[in-house]
Amino acid sequence: IPDGSTGIVCMILNPSALGAPRRLLVANVGDSRAAMVHSDGTARPLSDDHKPNRLDEKLRIEAAGGHVIFAGCWRVQGDLAVSRA
Repeated sequence: IPDGSTGIVCMILNPSALGAPRRLLVANVGDSRAAMVHSDGTARPLSDDHKPNRLDEKLRIEAAGGHVIFAGCWRVQGDLAVSRA
């Protein structure tokens, strides 16, 4: 299949209690990444890649009846190189 999809969502959440700090919620799917770039040029990752070689992703895939194999890189069902596309 030549098509696919990726996505990133970032939301600034206002505090529910007076004086509480704001929070940043970041969600990603597919082969996409989020990073915060500081004024000095350094970057901080805000998301984790959904790759099938991550133990938690491999366990989730196998619990759903799928399988992960190595075919040049780790792949779901021998095809996808990302685990949530």
